[in-house]
Amino acid sequence: MSDCNRAITIEPTLSAAYTTRGAIYYDTGIYDHAISNATKAIELGPKNAVAYASRGGAYLRKGLTRQAISDCATAIKLNPNFAGAYINRATAYMGERRYDEAITDCRTAIRINPNYTPAYATLKEVVAKKRSFAIKKSP
Repeated sequence: MSDCNRAITIEPTLSAAYTTRGAIYYDTGIYDHAISNATKAIELGPKNAVAYASRGGAYLRKGLTRQAISDCATAIKLNPNFAGAYINRATAYMGERRYDEAITDCRTAIRINPNYTPAYATLKEVVAKKRSFAIKKSP
């Protein structure tokens, strides 16, 4: 964190420093700070796909699925090969019971990076929730 703060002090327009500081806040569970740092990174670097995906992840942790989906969609538009953005969006879709869209995003992430284990774990979770939801709905 101190390195990020130092970088921001020296160069306050450095989008990557805010992105990294936001990730640190995210990892420590301080999602409001993660969101505000990602937002600042986006203001400074509007094509920063990582900042959009990171903010989307923080929104997701706060239960704000629509905002998460929107930010992840922007990250994907900026970088269509960003597997992590697809998984964040898949998780948000799952929260809205949009299982087919979540499955599609998981499969896209796997196609992009077949070694990305979170994609497989998320796909397994989505399929299980979809099955469970279908069983609950059936008469």
